[in-house]
Amino acid sequence: MKERAYVRVLRCILLSTASLSVIFRLIVRGDGEGRLTIEETQRNKEEEWEDEVAKHMGEAFLKTRIMRFEELVPVYKAVEAQLLARLSDEEFLILETRRRVAEQILHRAAERCSLDVCREYLRDLLRLGFTDASLKCTAYISYSMRCEETGHADEGVALLEALDQELGRQLQNVPIMLEDLRLSVRKRLAKMRHGQETQGGKEAPTGQ
Repeated sequence: MKERAYVRVLRCILLSTASLSVIFRLIVRGDGEGRLTIEETQRNKEEEWEDEVAKHMGEAFLKTRIMRFEELVPVYKAVEAQLLARLSDEEFLILETRRRVAEQILHRAAERCSLDVCREYLRDLLRLGFTDASLKCTAYISYSMRCEETGHADEGVALLEALDQELGRQLQNVPIMLEDLRLSVRKRLAKMRHGQETQGGKEAPTGQ
């Protein structure tokens, strides 16, 4: 179980980093005279900051992977404060940094905490919003897994059903980007539904 949780959280970190790469890694074209436009300079800055945040998140994970949850949260918050202190009026980067920290705390909570605690950190993340559908799917699937593990599969199923419907509506605009994400959500949803049927619909809360 501990090894499974370790792999799950590490995968979430990698997924978060990969998702940001899709957003920020754009080819620098210049203005035809070897100079970068203001927009391209900003994109390069965002890419560099993405790498910096990903590095700190990975270091925080390795440092805290055997800590109790109440011990690891201050470590992530300290990393957040350290990163934010380096930003001044970069509102987008400030928001993205807060999101990355909130995402990782949620994943760590889903690894070991009661569902009540997980709900609290999911609400924190929802207040910040999601950068893209990929990060939202990763967070929701992680939370739904904890729902199932604590005997509250119904809540996880309801969350994924709503997400599936949301992705279905968005597919009309960007089908290529969202088809794989929706498939991942539906696979997890089918597995949880099958578990409910196997148990005859009975719930046995173990971590409320």
